Amino acid sequence: MGFISRGFRGKRRDVASSSRVPPGQYVVTDFPVLSAGPTPRVNLDQWTFTIQGEIDEPKRWTWKEFAALPSETVTKDIHCVTKWSKLDTVWKGVSVDTLMDGIETAAEFTTIFSDGGYTTNVPLDDITGNKAWVVYEFDGQPLQPEPLARAAVLGRLAWTLGEVVELVQETPRVASLYLNVPDWAGHLAGQHVDVRLTAEDGYVAERSYSIASPPEDRWLALTVERLDDGEVSPYLVGELKVGDRLELRGPIGGYFVWRAGDETPLFLVGGGSGVVPLMAMLRHRAKATHKAPARLLYSSRTLADVIYREELERLGSAGDGLSIVQTLTREKPMGWTGYARRLDESMMKEVALPTEQMPAVFICGPTSFVEAAASLLVAMGYAPQSIKTERFGATGG
Repeated sequence: MGFISRGFRGKRRDVASSSRVPPGQYVVTDFPVLSAGPTPRVNLDQWTFTIQGEIDEPKRWTWKEFAALPSETVTKDIHCVTKWSKLDTVWKGVSVDTLMDGIETAAEFTTIFSDGGYTTNVPLDDITGNKAWVVYEFDGQPLQPEPLARAAVLGRLAWTLGEVVELVQETPRVASLYLNVPDWAGHLAGQHVDVRLTAEDGYVAERSYSIASPPEDRWLALTVERLDDGEVSPYLVGELKVGDRLELRGPIGGYFVWRAGDETPLFLVGGGSGVVPLMAMLRHRAKATHKAPARLLYSSRTLADVIYREELERLGSAGDGLSIVQTLTREKPMGWTGYARRLDESMMKEVALPTEQMPAVFICGPTSFVEAAASLLVAMGYAPQSIKTERFGATGG
């Protein structure tokens, strides 16, 4: 047996689900999402589905034509590369076999792409033979004509060990773990890592966490929010001690990243622990010789929940072109001068950098928060391709 995580036991699944869930996955009841880019909105009268390439002539369907094709209702377990599994999901849609009916091709692979520029390559054999469907209903309810979720294809990254050199309690529920990773090859601001915990009996749990440290720092920092009903986060924020070793793999992600050095203004929008990768960007900016104008809009539940509170105050008062705007959604303390409500249209119009500056935009937080922020910016005239997002739903913690 390989590396054992000291003191980790994990939460065992029931026998029924254990036989259906791959090692390292955790079962969810909703759809956690880790994605990049605002969800494209496509009107039904503009929606099309096309098959083209190594075929005699392209095949294309409008939405009305597509909805008239023979449909199937299928029940499937979903195992996402971001480590969550959802069992017994019920979908209605059109089989790829139906779409390929009458098409002759020698192609062995297919490139699947959607509005927003996301693409993935899969062997044709993996989506034919009653293996894949283009769906438009979930659990009896119609889906909007947009991608349900996005996923990143992992490369061949090796697992390595980092030693905990410091633990910093950021809030009552959030801690930063500083790790010495001897063979760390470096990272970009905005990337994340996978963390793997292994119990003595071989039970494994994996989660993904954003990197909080800038590329220039000696130690690798992860900031983790403890979820009481979680499996991994209570171990990382509570059990883990200085001197312990942690198994991790990364860095992962090449889209939601920012590099210091250009003149483009930077506009960051964070909700809750979604501020973590944005903090890596601000720390990276602080160490750069040239500092582009930047603004952070950060939403927290209460003042006690503000992660990196003192450091943010210090960065915001440095007078180097960074402004920090905060809003509290649940509790407004005495003397509070920031916003005291959820993100809305008027707040975004007051805080967002002017569109004519063409800023680079990064939004991170819970799915609903990210969708709201991205939609507000697009409605204000921001180009969708200028907005990069990373979102998350409830996870197994």
